[in-house]
Amino acid sequence: MFAYQSGEPLDGSRAKTLLRTNARKQWPFLTPLDLTMINSEQQLVTMVRDRSGITHSRSQSEVHAWMQNQGGQVSDKESDALSPPFKA
Repeated sequence: MFAYQSGEPLDGSRAKTLLRTNARKQWPFLTPLDLTMINSEQQLVTMVRDRSGITHSRSQSEVHAWMQNQGGQVSDKESDALSPPFKA
């Protein structure tokens, strides 16, 4: 989702940079390093929950609403992928 991938086209990298910037505006407690490690919507939900102390359902609602407002910048594949280190 936000993580860098080797061999990624430049436009994909720019889109991820924009997403990370928007995520930091929404959740200023997330560090740039946090965001480079997030590969899925579920990982973002977990990170927001853990860093903010809100409930899982509230975190899930916030992340889902934020992703809907990103105008399709996050692909289904990226948002559905669940990979380490943040398995829920």
